[in-house]
Amino acid sequence: LQAALDVLADDALDAATRARFMAVVRDEARAMARRLHETAAASAEAVRTRWPLEDMLGADLVAAAARRIATACGVRTGSEEVDAALWLRVDSFALLQALAGLATRLVDEFEVRALRLRLLDAADGRHARLDLIWSGQAMSTETVMSWEAEPLRVAGETSALTVRDVVQRHGGEFWFE
Repeated sequence: LQAALDVLADDALDAATRARFMAVVRDEARAMARRLHETAAASAEAVRTRWPLEDMLGADLVAAAARRIATACGVRTGSEEVDAALWLRVDSFALLQALAGLATRLVDEFEVRALRLRLLDAADGRHARLDLIWSGQAMSTETVMSWEAEPLRVAGETSALTVRDVVQRHGGEFWFE
């Protein structure tokens, strides 16, 4: 690209040569954009699958999430209805990031001042239900869908992960009531 740009800087360049070098610049820029996109996609995939799923006591996850949210958001955070015997297979780092990211958005955009977590065994016996609960202004389905798809932001840092990535990694579903 630099060599082509240096040639194009010559005012004495004839039109045919200028057109040929402009084509070189366009082709190289497209190739660079494609490589950059492929590298970004590979990097995002590496982040999504970096941490293995490990067994963790659900009550420990809820306690860690409450601490992480309180630290990240500065709001009162507690729990209710936590199945003390429930074990989960999770990527705890990614799951805590997703919960803190959602909590941050609730606090920043909806002025939520208190959050609660609930963890119950799902009716099918193979899944668990993890709820992030708040009181306050209702939000639209469009808002929820955009939050699910946007990169996570916590404490001023943006991750390549989205809530959807974390949910899919755990074989779960994300919904709003």
